[in-house]
Amino acid sequence: MLVRMGTTIVYSSDVPTLPADIIAPILEQVSDRRDLTRCALVNSLFHRAVIPILYRTLDVRTRRVRDYDDKVLIVHPSKTLLRRPEYAKYVRYIREAGKKVGLS
Repeated sequence: MLVRMGTTIVYSSDVPTLPADIIAPILEQVSDRRDLTRCALVNSLFHRAVIPILYRTLDVRTRRVRDYDDKVLIVHPSKTLLRRPEYAKYVRYIREAGKKVGLS
């Protein structure tokens, strides 16, 4: 399997040679959420390392989507947490309209 990260292509057959304990610190350096999402698709080891990074900050901005009846629906990112409640333990910050608020 290959995953395109911007202009870089990562082949999952190359990944198992990396020690598991250095994958998370490497992925911490990736700033683009789309690239992190792509990294989660490389293999299960990357997926386990990326999920805490992706869910550290929950972006609560909403977006409007038109459905088949031409109604406007509001899609909220917490929908994923309702489907995967085990990810909630990784949320440390909530970002609303550009403001970042820490959780205690």
